[in-house]
Amino acid sequence: RQISEIILFGSSLEEKCSARSDIDIVIVSPKGLHDLSSTKGFNNFMDKLYEFDMTQEYDRLYFRSIEEIEAKQDKVPICKELTRKGKIIYRRDSY
Repeated sequence: RQISEIILFGSSLEEKCSARSDIDIVIVSPKGLHDLSSTKGFNNFMDKLYEFDMTQEYDRLYFRSIEEIEAKQDKVPICKELTRKGKIIYRRDSY
């Protein structure tokens, strides 16, 4: 398994989003970032992401699990935002 979930968050989900706004995404994967970034599937995903618009900027965060995000929500503000306002845009089927 490479990518378990992709979560969209930040200004791209709110009315304050503008043409200059970046797109904030969280990539949830049991693999560490170093291992994930060396896989063909991840690189294909990133290529497709940038095919939409080569000028678009993306802020990417990485977590190993949703449980990690939930466990950190009391101490890490971005994790609290993710659990409250984040929108899952991709979830790998468990079977």
